[in-house]
Amino acid sequence: MKFVTFFVVLQSFLVMYCLGSKENCWEKEKFNITEKCRPCTAVESATIHSIVCEETGYMDVIICSQSGPVYRSCPQDRKLEASAFWKFQISMISVSLVSGIVVMLRMKKLDQMNMDRIQKQLSAL
Repeated sequence: MKFVTFFVVLQSFLVMYCLGSKENCWEKEKFNITEKCRPCTAVESATIHSIVCEETGYMDVIICSQSGPVYRSCPQDRKLEASAFWKFQISMISVSLVSGIVVMLRMKKLDQMNMDRIQKQLSAL
């Protein structure tokens, strides 16, 4: 229990220290975007950037004219998401087509084996 409390206090202190005076500086100051909207890595999500990455899973790195570098959450890149969606759809269609062809070939082979067995039984009579 004490460890959890300590961890929460430490995390809030780090957030206040890292984001405190810089929070929303892009609304008050001039800024430049140094890194466009990109997905957060696992390490970034687990460290100080967890607050920023928690909202959308994406972040910008900007430099405010007076406050310096700041991380801010940004919306997901729709083109990136659409691209991933269509890649998944194409791969699933490909897998289903290959599976369908394999099933049809296997059915044809089993039907032929069944016909041969019936033919052999009829010829034995």
